[in-house]
Amino acid sequence: MSQPGKTSAEKSWRETFGHLWPVACRAARRLLSNPADIEDIAATAISQYAQLPARPANLDESGALVAVIARRAAIAFWRKQNALKRGAEQSTPLHLLDESAVPAPAAAPGIEYDLAALLDTLPLLRRQIVREHFLEGRNSAEIGERHGLKPATVRSHLLRAMQELRKL
Repeated sequence: MSQPGKTSAEKSWRETFGHLWPVACRAARRLLSNPADIEDIAATAISQYAQLPARPANLDESGALVAVIARRAAIAFWRKQNALKRGAEQSTPLHLLDESAVPAPAAAPGIEYDLAALLDTLPLLRRQIVREHFLEGRNSAEIGERHGLKPATVRSHLLRAMQELRKL
């Protein structure tokens, strides 16, 4: 003998799930492309929604809440995946490496010409700062003293120069 209350609760939950699943998948799909990851995020969002002590009364508000939960879970997952891609290892500065570990400039002769052509697109001051920093190995304080600039200004010029070079 089945309990009538349980079947109506199950039916209600199935209807709610049927409404919330596409909403959660849509919210996760905006940031993720792998179908398995999208389904995992959607399932996590609906699970977190089901564990809430107080839920909204209608399906539209529930859908909005599940969309927010799924979006936040997708953002957290996306950030975690991107952090793993970058690698957790610390990069060692070149001046701490053994000189034999640093590649010789002759290893890629075409790169020097490409780099020179790219640097020529920069304004004169930025070109000088980039050369002194990356090729001569000077820090921002040394470059600032040489050009009469504050170290923070030198770093700003370096960042802007890198942004300009990335656009090319």
